[in-house]
Amino acid sequence: MTNVLKINSPPPVTKEFKVDLKSSIKRFLEKRAQKLKKHRTNMVEFRLKKKEQLSTLQNQHRHLERTMKKCLRIIQNDVLVGSTLFGMTSHDTMRLREVVVEKEALRLQNIALRKKIENHETFREVLRSVSQLKDDKEKFMPVHQNDEGWWVHFPNNAPSFYFNPFSAKQIGATSNPLDCKFPVSQQAIGNFLGWEIYQALPEAHSAHVRFTKSVRCSLDTAYKVAAMREQDLRPLLRTPEDWSLTKRSEISTQILQKIDADTRVMVHNISGQTQLRYVFLARTAQWKLAGGRRKMGLSMIIVDSEENMLSRDSGWQQQDVEWITDGWALCTMTEADNNTVDVVYEQSGSCQNESHARLLMTQWIQFIVRWEQIVFPTLTLL
Repeated sequence: MTNVLKINSPPPVTKEFKVDLKSSIKRFLEKRAQKLKKHRTNMVEFRLKKKEQLSTLQNQHRHLERTMKKCLRIIQNDVLVGSTLFGMTSHDTMRLREVVVEKEALRLQNIALRKKIENHETFREVLRSVSQLKDDKEKFMPVHQNDEGWWVHFPNNAPSFYFNPFSAKQIGATSNPLDCKFPVSQQAIGNFLGWEIYQALPEAHSAHVRFTKSVRCSLDTAYKVAAMREQDLRPLLRTPEDWSLTKRSEISTQILQKIDADTRVMVHNISGQTQLRYVFLARTAQWKLAGGRRKMGLSMIIVDSEENMLSRDSGWQQQDVEWITDGWALCTMTEADNNTVDVVYEQSGSCQNESHARLLMTQWIQFIVRWEQIVFPTLTLL
């Protein structure tokens, strides 16, 4: 008998609070200013060092040119003396000089070609390493076609868990953040680096923020970059309190079910003192709007079922794993014209208290800034 996805009622409201997002933004801006100042100092030192290295190389180059000319004059004198001793004609002497010069040119060309070959081999090794790293990051579990569950394993000795696949009925009953009827953040609270920020009405143990921005870029270019960097740009619905972006590469992602071309059931495992883990439904969609404009979107929402809940409660799961069962995010890119894209990013998640809510929102701000730097790198450098 197929079980229908169970949606638990929200916990009773015990305390209402409003997240002080301005203080979070202020702290983030201060940290960002410190990083930029340090970056500028490093860049000044780097440029001075490069200028000094260039000057040294130019001096060495001039010295080598003088040495080569001196050697050529010596060779020419030796050839001239030799031609006189051995009765060589002026034509033979000229031809011998040409051979010597040509040989030297070929020697220099050979050195340059060897250097190019070495650079090419180094580049191939880098590509091979990157390809291997990408394969390691994207080792997905095979898609099971039966209704029985299976064990899901993670690298780095992270605890495994038993997964019960979702039925088509359960998937269909799961809310989609891309649905126009889905609740959105209404209250405008400010602007940060060109992003308009909206916050939902305060709720107990919940944080909900939306970011919007118009960017000068074509939709095709933005989508191409987003597709190529999908692993790096996929939102994290929850992170530990001591987590930072430097630990992004330690996150394990697996596809558990492929429902169709636009719908997948996936899992995130975030390593730490406690393994933070959640199963989510990832959806993509495309729309044709009035005037031929296009819109593309991605949504993620944490899903659970009675079968998986029972598996976790049965004692099979280790104690050092924390399961998150609430949270969602969406990102849409809408074509305003040929060179402008309207971006919307929205995220909601449960939190323990006001301090935790501020931390989550700070992490979401960091994510959207990093997202913009990856998708629109030339714009963030202006």
